Amino acid sequence: MRPYLVGTLLLLAGCGGRINPPDYPDRVDRVDETGNIILERGRDERARATIAGKVNRVFDAVAASYTELGIPPTLVDRTEYRYGNVGFTVPNSFAGGRVEQYFDCGSDITGALAGRGRLVAAVVTTLTVQDSVTTLAATQVTGTLRRADGTSTRPVTCASTGALEEQLRKTVERRMK
Repeated sequence: MRPYLVGTLLLLAGCGGRINPPDYPDRVDRVDETGNIILERGRDERARATIAGKVNRVFDAVAASYTELGIPPTLVDRTEYRYGNVGFTVPNSFAGGRVEQYFDCGSDITGALAGRGRLVAAVVTTLTVQDSVTTLAATQVTGTLRRADGTSTRPVTCASTGALEEQLRKTVERRMK
């Protein structure tokens, strides 16, 4: 090896080689009429909402809301307060709308890809006790699309538009009344 190459490698090794990701702040997505935060996203991209009610009652409302939206559970954990489905095949017509309203899988010249293949999603809500009368609900929605048009065998990663998390929040709050 040439001496300058060895010196460069030693210098790089001494610098640690560890890169810390930037510290992105949480962001507020929605507020109610009075300015109270009703939906925010953290660094982990989970949609968070504070629900008035004790955690066990909120858990039951979350379960009923998933059923109402047509998402059968594959994950029901009352001890960790987690509920959801980690392998949900999303139909093109879903929860009162088109799948493109809920997932962004990219697009091509003919439009959105979300409705043009088999979309498998993970939709999981985790509840955390805030205090004796409020519960924090954090919902994460992700998906993978396998295109049906024969143009690609690789799955496409899909992001949530936030609409499903919002619909779940509204349904849970309606059931809590």
